[in-house]
Amino acid sequence: MKRLVSVRGILMGILGAGLLLLWCAGGFMAMAESPDEDLRDALFKDATYAMETAKQANADLYSPEAFEAGMKLYKDAEKKFNSQGNIEDIRKKLDQSVGFFNKAMEGLKLSNVVMKKAQAARDDALKAEADKYAAQEWKKAEQLFEKAAQILERGNSKKAGVKSAEAEELYRAAELNAIKVNYLKGAWSLIEEAEDIGAEKYAPKTLAKARSLAKSSDKLLTEDRYDTDKARQEAQQAKYEASHAIFLTDKIKELRANVNPFNDDEVMEEDMLLEAERPLHRIAGTLEMVARFDTGSSAPTTEMVKAIEELKEEDSQLGQELIDKNAEISALSEQITLMEKRLDVSSAEEEALKKKINQLKIRREKITRIDNSFTRDEGNALLDNQNIVISLYGLNFASGRSNIGSENFGLLTKVIKAFKEFPGCKIIIEGHTDSRGGDERNHRLSEERAEAVKQYLLANTGISPSRIHAVGYGESRPVANNEIEEGRAKNRRIDVVIMPASL
Repeated sequence: MKRLVSVRGILMGILGAGLLLLWCAGGFMAMAESPDEDLRDALFKDATYAMETAKQANADLYSPEAFEAGMKLYKDAEKKFNSQGNIEDIRKKLDQSVGFFNKAMEGLKLSNVVMKKAQAARDDALKAEADKYAAQEWKKAEQLFEKAAQILERGNSKKAGVKSAEAEELYRAAELNAIKVNYLKGAWSLIEEAEDIGAEKYAPKTLAKARSLAKSSDKLLTEDRYDTDKARQEAQQAKYEASHAIFLTDKIKELRANVNPFNDDEVMEEDMLLEAERPLHRIAGTLEMVARFDTGSSAPTTEMVKAIEELKEEDSQLGQELIDKNAEISALSEQITLMEKRLDVSSAEEEALKKKINQLKIRREKITRIDNSFTRDEGNALLDNQNIVISLYGLNFASGRSNIGSENFGLLTKVIKAFKEFPGCKIIIEGHTDSRGGDERNHRLSEERAEAVKQYLLANTGISPSRIHAVGYGESRPVANNEIEEGRAKNRRIDVVIMPASL
């Protein structure tokens, strides 16, 4: 029995070896359940790398015919491998696929020259989700782009350039339409809803404002699709005004139905409701909030009451902190008094402590004096670690300009007086803007304005140029809400940082 088992084992081993030889010779292993993964990895390694490299570089888009030929050979090789075909045939197809993938990469280099502008336009359109928001233009642009790539691949770069330019134009149009849809679709939808319920009759002023804002946003995007800050704000405001018109229409209809059904003076009713909202708008602006009345006055009133309560709480905390600080100062004074009694008055350590306390007291007095020299509209001064920061909200520049007008001379004179409080100090002039306008433009404008203030101060003081520097931060450091005019006004400022020479 053992001998029979042994013989059977030997026969099975011979059979297995024979099947393996048949595989290597290109035969078929009908009994095998799955291909050898190690063998596959070894065979397909180079072709897979070439394919993935081409895919990542979008060679399928820019050299479609070569890439498609490479993929066909690659898939044929996969089929043969899975059906356990001849190894040499598989290897040959994979080598050919590598050649086509490499050819596609070479074609990509040429397309980066001939179709560079169209590629950039396509990327921008994708960022704007043109394939979603401007599907028709996107589809046409894609067809033209693919056609240009095929023509270029066949060697006609001139004709490919013409098709590429047509694709670029369509991509740009799709991008712009997508941006407009993304920003303005909600606004126009609400305007249409307002029109459907009769806002033209009951709230014409508010509806007209919504239309005007939507058109202005559309125009801004057409003029500069990449400077979207103001366009976005106006689109949001258009949505609010349209929603507001819907609310006012419903409210006026309700008033007419319940109070005076024969009154035909709807415009007067709209004016009355709008007038009732104005005081709340002013309060909201002071609180740096945006009051929305498209659902009535209850929600914005609640928000404002909450904000006022938070300010009261903050004021209470500040008051307590002031009490605590005064208590610390009082305790410190008592300690100093005790030290004076216990130690020799001529002690160098005690003299240094007295000097430090006296300097701190003098500095507080100086900062208070500087801060009190400015009105609320002009600016304020505060201590930031060891530095004094003067925020000049009242330093006004003409739109897009950096020259200092005579109306600002008085304010800058107060700044010059502040320098005299700290002899030998170093000064940094920081320029800031609101978020309206492009990032690069705002940064450049903030630098120019800071430099203008620096030059004015140098011209009107004896300060050495080495002690004063100018820097622009553009819109990157807001101190207030850019969504409302009051906040934007505070963000359009010059900060003067005084760095005292000593404590």
